[in-house]
Amino acid sequence: MRVTGGECRGRILKVPDTGTVRPTTDKMRQMLYNMLAHSQWATQAGFELVEAHVLDGFCGTGALGIEALSRGAQSCVFVDHDGRVLKIAEANVKMCGYDKVSTFLIKGCQTMGPRPDKIPPRNLVMLDPPYNKDFMLPSVTSLMDGGWLAPDALVIGETEKGWAGAVPEALRLVHVRADGDSQLNVWYLGA
Repeated sequence: MRVTGGECRGRILKVPDTGTVRPTTDKMRQMLYNMLAHSQWATQAGFELVEAHVLDGFCGTGALGIEALSRGAQSCVFVDHDGRVLKIAEANVKMCGYDKVSTFLIKGCQTMGPRPDKIPPRNLVMLDPPYNKDFMLPSVTSLMDGGWLAPDALVIGETEKGWAGAVPEALRLVHVRADGDSQLNVWYLGA
């Protein structure tokens, strides 16, 4: 597993051997960041990765957040309920030199609680929960209720292919893209 773009392109990331982590593939991450850079919906939302404050939920290796930082994001909050897994993400972040712009939270995305004042609202939230679990709705609801999302946030959920689950009504689905067994769902919070 490697970083696919930006200043850390090619860096090899450690993967936890817990058996519970399913990292987003290099191909899927590259597809995601190409969409963010070149899609009409991202342009219409006024999204710029270089200005973004990011949240990598169910972070596992931290690859999604590291990829954002490598491509110019300002900061990233890495969230995972498993402390052992979060330590691997933290080691990957440190190896890439992003520890000063990163925050690590041991908690489930479904129970985030209020956002601390010192952490700006997130412009880009990426959630990669275990497939075939009903974590997307409670996670997005928790993030919204806790004030974690900026008013114009993009929320990206990686799910199993064909997923059509619920998210809060305030989010508008702007794009769905499948590859292999996975699907990227992109929602926009703004009007």
